[in-house]
Amino acid sequence: MLLESGVDPIASLNTTGPVQSQRYDIISAAPAKSIVLDPLVASENAKTISTHCEELLTPLDVNLKHELAHAYGAIGYVSYSGAAATQGIATHRDKGIAALFVGIYQWFILIDHEKKTSTLVFDNKIDEYTRVTITALYAPLTEQGTPKSRHNDRFSLESPWQCNTDRDQYDSKFQRVKNYLLEGDTYQINLSIEHQARFSGQPWSAFKKLRDQFGAPFSAFLSLENMAIASFSPERFIKIEAGHVITQPIKGTRKRQVNAHDDLSAQTELVESAKDRAENLMIVDLMRNDIGQHCVVGSVQVPRLFELQSFSNVHHLVSTVTGEMQNKGLQGSLELFFGALPGGSVTGAPKQRSMAIIEELEEHDRAIYCGSVFCATLDGNLDSNILIRSLLFADDGDTDPRTSDASGTVFCWGGSGLVADSIAEQEYEESIYKISHLLEALAAK
Repeated sequence: MLLESGVDPIASLNTTGPVQSQRYDIISAAPAKSIVLDPLVASENAKTISTHCEELLTPLDVNLKHELAHAYGAIGYVSYSGAAATQGIATHRDKGIAALFVGIYQWFILIDHEKKTSTLVFDNKIDEYTRVTITALYAPLTEQGTPKSRHNDRFSLESPWQCNTDRDQYDSKFQRVKNYLLEGDTYQINLSIEHQARFSGQPWSAFKKLRDQFGAPFSAFLSLENMAIASFSPERFIKIEAGHVITQPIKGTRKRQVNAHDDLSAQTELVESAKDRAENLMIVDLMRNDIGQHCVVGSVQVPRLFELQSFSNVHHLVSTVTGEMQNKGLQGSLELFFGALPGGSVTGAPKQRSMAIIEELEEHDRAIYCGSVFCATLDGNLDSNILIRSLLFADDGDTDPRTSDASGTVFCWGGSGLVADSIAEQEYEESIYKISHLLEALAAK
């Protein structure tokens, strides 16, 4: 298919409505322009980074018209270090990935799974050479049968998963967090652990395998030089459409149960949990403040609070916060997006103090984890996820010329929000079971 054409960077976004809907996919490749910022962007503020992106997008006048609201020209990601930098927090460990990548795409393939159709959409200013080239890449999709892949579909782990934090280490960090909480230094801190393993093969193949099993409403796949991101995120960060802002923070989790009666009990326990509702409310208040700085006074509302949403492996409490933009258009949307990073559900509250404590306690680099994949249009529409339930494939740069297989290290992170009445054992287990389905599926032969 198109993403196996060898044209990099490639991007695939799942754009949805209701949480379990996975109607649309957007696929593109070969950006006309791109911007990359290295991890040392602590001096950059949200407005400066927004200006970089706007200056990149505006000259092309990308105008991808389609009835689907998510017809975007810019697709990219922000790492946790890039997100932290917008808050004035410098991270001191990194895996060498860019803090920010944004590509400007003048075409995309829209796949509608409900209508079982695919549509090739061009920017009306695309040059004729690019039009012919992309049409040729698209042609196999219109042929009968399944197109032959130019690469094999092989992917395997070459080592067991290794966790960087055992129970004793976690308990020590947990106690330090508890001390901060009891002293009133902060109210909630999201503490994470990291897993890694060696891999060989195609990250795209791993993404397809996991997506078939664990599709999520804000999935995304990005392939860049010597790295790939495979996200199965259930969480929307910021969506802006015609000046209307939506953010949907997740806080509150229970593991899915095989038995239907037990699974219903898990749902009931979560909905009725005063602790989980309090955690969720803290982040709702934080997000109200974050978007409120860019919204019309009095327009920020919470139409849905503590809504139960169920996924393949967990139940979550999800709240919805909305507002109306003060300054509509691309610059205003980008300033809101970068100014609200990173999402409060993956840092804690208050945000800056919680992030400073995270930087103190976590030995690992979060890299993409808790960052965001986003897309935007020239007129200011924007959508984004929070990079949880996500994998980073960092290859060694030694690609097998016979098979195009990469080899390197794959990373995955899990975390949980700690509050004053948290229990270490439960939080550690939650950090693992949130991602155990991904780890186990990739390890399966």
